[in-house]
Amino acid sequence: MPKRVRIGIVGCGRAGLNHVETACRVPEVEVVALCDTQAESVHSAAKQFGISHAYTSVTEMIRDGSLQGVAVITPLDTHYAIVTEALHAGLPVLCEKPLTGEIAESHKLLDLSREKGLPVAVTYTYRFVPDMLRFKALLSTGAIGKIQELRFLNYGGSPEKLPLEPRRQHLYKNAKGLIYDCGSHAFDLLQWFVGSPPEHVSAWGDFSLGFKYPDHATAYFEFPGGIRAVYDYGQLRHYQLHTADKVSPTFFTIMASGTTGSLVWEYAAAEHKGEPGSVLTLRTSSGSQVETFPGYGKHREDQYRDFAETIRCGSLAGHFPSLEEAVAATETSCRVIEACLASRRK
Repeated sequence: MPKRVRIGIVGCGRAGLNHVETACRVPEVEVVALCDTQAESVHSAAKQFGISHAYTSVTEMIRDGSLQGVAVITPLDTHYAIVTEALHAGLPVLCEKPLTGEIAESHKLLDLSREKGLPVAVTYTYRFVPDMLRFKALLSTGAIGKIQELRFLNYGGSPEKLPLEPRRQHLYKNAKGLIYDCGSHAFDLLQWFVGSPPEHVSAWGDFSLGFKYPDHATAYFEFPGGIRAVYDYGQLRHYQLHTADKVSPTFFTIMASGTTGSLVWEYAAAEHKGEPGSVLTLRTSSGSQVETFPGYGKHREDQYRDFAETIRCGSLAGHFPSLEEAVAATETSCRVIEACLASRRK
């Protein structure tokens, strides 16, 4: 197989263009085709990045025959059909998270992936972030003993100001909302830290923006072995975090308690080489160990390198979750949303 793998990217919206720009920088990848239902968008993107083939139909792009893989960077409700078509065409897939909007669709893709013997890589980006890799490693090596409890707390403010960016408007109004789209990162992280999906889920939500789906949710999870987790995520009306010299719109902390110690990760809580950075603190009876990390980045280049290796070896490579884990994250996302909707009706 040639050194560079040839891929097509579906989706030329804001997120899609970010992926195209990144993929074009990765030496192991050659972006040979773009696809979007909006002809003007796809032709403009192809011209901008010097990509020779532009399509408005996924079927036509796949029929080209030169592709070795497909990246799906499109709205959630289109994932199932596009991934299905790519797998039937014999192509490995990179798909934006969440995998699908429905549990049944995710299971069908899992079955099809197994049937075809083709990998599907889902872009749960936090698995690629150095802080989270270190967090996971410390848990796995027993740095805090047996895990007893996890907490994922992430708040943004001023939800009364509806974001003007089209993708945000879409996910707030249609794509099962902020909790399902962005908050699902946490569901994947928590199951990754523990090593299995939750056995029990309860949740309630807030609907400050007046849309069908919640813009804030609190959930309680019970995992095998008696491990508990609390998830609190979303937009809090008029929330602002005041620091010494500025007002920050985001509060983000992940905590783990164990039988012999604790781990606390704080987003943008310090400087790292002169830039905003995060802090990871390990506390045990021996004292405290503090590590700092760069500010959050999506590490898309690492994802495309790992996708290139996935295509070469025919199985998931690098830090991608297994497809089973991605399906489990879909299940947890659906269970949280359903519980929030049920609590709203009471």
